[in-house]
Amino acid sequence: MSTGARLFTALVLIAGCKGEDFKEPQTLGGVSIAPETLNQGRRVYVRLCAGCHGPDGKGTTTARTAAVPPRDLTLGRYKFLSPPASGVGLPTDEDLARSIRFGFDGTQMAPIAGTSDEEVMAVAHYVKTFSSRWRELRPDPPVAMPADPWTHGTDAPGREAAITRGYRVYHGVAQCWACHPGYASADALNVMVQQAVVESGETPLKKVPQRADLGASAPVETAFGKVLPPDFLGDKVRAAKTPEDFFRAVAAGIGGTPMPAWHDRLSARDLWAVVHYVRELVRMRGTPRAQAWRLGIPASPSTQGSRSTNGTTVGVSDRARD
Repeated sequence: MSTGARLFTALVLIAGCKGEDFKEPQTLGGVSIAPETLNQGRRVYVRLCAGCHGPDGKGTTTARTAAVPPRDLTLGRYKFLSPPASGVGLPTDEDLARSIRFGFDGTQMAPIAGTSDEEVMAVAHYVKTFSSRWRELRPDPPVAMPADPWTHGTDAPGREAAITRGYRVYHGVAQCWACHPGYASADALNVMVQQAVVESGETPLKKVPQRADLGASAPVETAFGKVLPPDFLGDKVRAAKTPEDFFRAVAAGIGGTPMPAWHDRLSARDLWAVVHYVRELVRMRGTPRAQAWRLGIPASPSTQGSRSTNGTTVGVSDRARD
């Protein structure tokens, strides 16, 4: 936190000690929240969050000049949530608490320590008071998260098979390269898309349209301004640390952005396959092997020379691990 932000926080703390704002329960997201909880959340917010987000939640502090400025909480718009992004766009309490507890990589919002789960949840409830959307709407149910079929069960195929399938779903079925980079040659990508089209029962395309800059992210318009979707081999992933985090991002989508919810378009098997593939790309970031993953899946010593029917390598890096 900058010197200016620390000074701002000190002034807010002084102002925040003058009294409690809430005397009556508030209905937020369809749930009645006790004033004691909201006042506790306010105290913690003032201490930990107001330096960047401001006492009014608008983010108009010295932190707004950062490369990733603090979110305006009065808008009630959220990117990382477990209900489908195509719905009302409100996160669950657990989603909010997770964001507050663990922060976002590559931003000023760092993980917080020394704060109890009760305090974190109180802040989650308090930040809802900044936006009228929480008084008018309630979150949709979260997407279901089935067990990972690639790694659970006696007959589970394993991570290598999952990564290979995820590579094909990413490029051929979901066509994630429309916004994120493609990690395959143009010819291999063309074959994977055509295979996916045929498998879906549709007529093969005469030609698969591809971006000229396939190896880079494409700028997209979002509710938060124009952004570049992450390059998984080059960029930090904001809010995905665990397999479950990645699953939520793929299955529920990213709120306020073109990233759709795939929970109703991909099977659980394919959702988890994409999770394994993207996590492997993230693992490769900053390693000597990263460049090799730009054009496919490098062969591991145990699968050296193994090829798929479309001519792309299907072995998995020997660095792949849980």
